[in-house]
Amino acid sequence: HNNSFAQMDAARLGFADGHFDCVFSLASFEHFRDPIAVMEEAIRVVRKGGFIYLHFGPLYLSAYGLHAYRSITIPYCQCLLDKETLVIFSRRKNIKPPDYESLNHWTLQDFRRLWSMYSQKVRRIRYFEYLNTDHIDLIKKYPSCFKSKTDHFDNLVVPEIEVLLKKI
Repeated sequence: HNNSFAQMDAARLGFADGHFDCVFSLASFEHFRDPIAVMEEAIRVVRKGGFIYLHFGPLYLSAYGLHAYRSITIPYCQCLLDKETLVIFSRRKNIKPPDYESLNHWTLQDFRRLWSMYSQKVRRIRYFEYLNTDHIDLIKKYPSCFKSKTDHFDNLVVPEIEVLLKKI
């Protein structure tokens, strides 16, 4: 088999309808600006009976959802501290500030709605929401910081999603 690589916008793929047997995305969906458009494209370019496999995280409101865990090691820093405070902290520590723009800020609830939107086009073969309660003590200690961000506890303790879909 000859393999080739192409760089393109995941929301506007340059492939024909039904071109692929499988669409595979790893550690990306939490970054796409428009996950709905990307999902539409994945469904469009996979053949009927083909598969879409997605595994991604951490989701934005989970413990390390800001994706700054290598430099800012505070779990839930995006919930506990405002953006300005984190930028000032980063400057003072001479570390790269968090890149808020590279994240879509979608919650677990948002992704659950996304799967529901396409239940007529794809069938779930496998679906797993990974649970992580390692830092639940922070949620208990500072409930107002979290309550102002979400009404759904799941958004805070499910950092990643794995889903295998089959196009109907």
